[in-house]
Amino acid sequence: MARMIKTISLPPHLHEKADQIKNFSGWVQDRLEEEGSIVHTAAHRPIPALGICNGVRRPTCAECYPHGAPTRDEWLNFRSEENPSIENLQSVIVERLEGFVDLSTKFRVVKVRPSFLNRLKNAYSTFKES
Repeated sequence: MARMIKTISLPPHLHEKADQIKNFSGWVQDRLEEEGSIVHTAAHRPIPALGICNGVRRPTCAECYPHGAPTRDEWLNFRSEENPSIENLQSVIVERLEGFVDLSTKFRVVKVRPSFLNRLKNAYSTFKES
């Protein structure tokens, strides 16, 4: 996986906080990945013909997608169905998220972040090779 370098500027008080965070780069990566999966209660704007909000629009609607947003492919498959079923779309989302998310709550609570799993797998494979 190619890595890209981003530079940020911080005011002095945030610079001090950033210095206290171990693995600041990993922390930023985790926050960016979480941002895409956050659901919002004020984002409800359903498409009249479907009765559900656009699944790929951000922020994600918590009312229509209580377990998180569909991926782009899941949304396109849902829209291409002749008689789209909201229940089928929700079951696809739940199936994909099982193991990563506590699905018993209305709002997503991430148990283990995918980026953490990727770093863990990379560390394990590096360890295994040595």
